[in-house]
Amino acid sequence: SVFTLKRDVINTSFQSQISSIVGGYSSSIYSFASNRLPDLTGLNYWTPAKAKDPNYSADFPSINPFGPSYYQFIPISSMFNEDGSYFKIKNVVLSYQLPNSLLKVAKVNRAKVYGIIDNVLTFKNSTMPNPELVDQLGQYTGGLYATPTRFTIGLDIQF
Repeated sequence: SVFTLKRDVINTSFQSQISSIVGGYSSSIYSFASNRLPDLTGLNYWTPAKAKDPNYSADFPSINPFGPSYYQFIPISSMFNEDGSYFKIKNVVLSYQLPNSLLKVAKVNRAKVYGIIDNVLTFKNSTMPNPELVDQLGQYTGGLYATPTRFTIGLDIQF
């Protein structure tokens, strides 16, 4: 198992998706549809309708492709910080030693069947697919390969 506690990560992958909605540096509606649009369901961003409630507090500014303000979505803003803490079950190894009564018939000294699972399960609070894929600057860019779950089975025989 591996874990990391109390680490902030800047999710620049999500930040770049949001900034592309508001037009990026060009701030143009013409570039709006050419970028990958993130899933905005569940994202608490400011809207005039929500702002009618005096107790309302948005997590993000208005996301508007017609708006001129790219700079409210720059990556150095703390609004893209996420909890990078995680606990990961990295490896599980199971093995079974075959009984001697079975081995004598096959004229084998020892035989063991085993299975290994790598990257079993990750418990996390962030939206990042894998909180281990953070660079040395504490940023998740989304540009790294996903960590695969691997299954290995084997037989260890000694004659």
